[in-house]
Amino acid sequence: MQEGIGDNFIHGLEEYLKEFDVEMLPGQGKGGPRIEGRGDGSLLVTKYTGIVAFAKASLILDGHVKIERAAVHHFEGADMTKAKDVKESLGSKGGAALALRCFDTTFAVISVHMAKEWHKVAKKRAQYRELADQLGRKLGSDEFQLHSQFHHIVWMGDFNYHISTEVEAEDCCMAIAGVRPGGMGQRIPTGKSSWETLGPHDEMRKEMEGGHVYYGATAVPA
Repeated sequence: MQEGIGDNFIHGLEEYLKEFDVEMLPGQGKGGPRIEGRGDGSLLVTKYTGIVAFAKASLILDGHVKIERAAVHHFEGADMTKAKDVKESLGSKGGAALALRCFDTTFAVISVHMAKEWHKVAKKRAQYRELADQLGRKLGSDEFQLHSQFHHIVWMGDFNYHISTEVEAEDCCMAIAGVRPGGMGQRIPTGKSSWETLGPHDEMRKEMEGGHVYYGATAVPA
């Protein structure tokens, strides 16, 4: 969960899910772990990066599904104690995570909010590695990174990747519209989806294919 989702939404969802015998898992605090702050145009109302987990009540009662640990990690500059100036101290960038056990299978589920700057892929790469290191320590053992300690790792949230600058803005717009230039200023349908055309230029996809981030992931978020 991110940005402007308030606690009332969580409480409303909790009450609604009770009709289906689904409850919020204990052990994650009120509303789940979160990084809360202002900034990025949200100065009057706080926003946050957070996560909350629900499960079938019977599975919770029997101990088949439970939270092992909950943790958050601020990126440097999003933490008030490390900020270089007021602007940096107001952000909600970082990761909120839960370590879950479902029967004999373990999961690390992480909600992230990465650097918003356009085309600063190296910064996002460094932030990913920081999360893998720090959340691994907080959710599991100090001796291992995140990927060595759980059967499955689920990443979600605002990764803030974009289409690389090698593609011109006009070409992006035509790809989204599913057309290409024709004679006399005409636009000819390509018969391709925008993802087929722009996918190879997606920063996140290129980073994953290069083996730089999200080690072992089997799918690229669309």
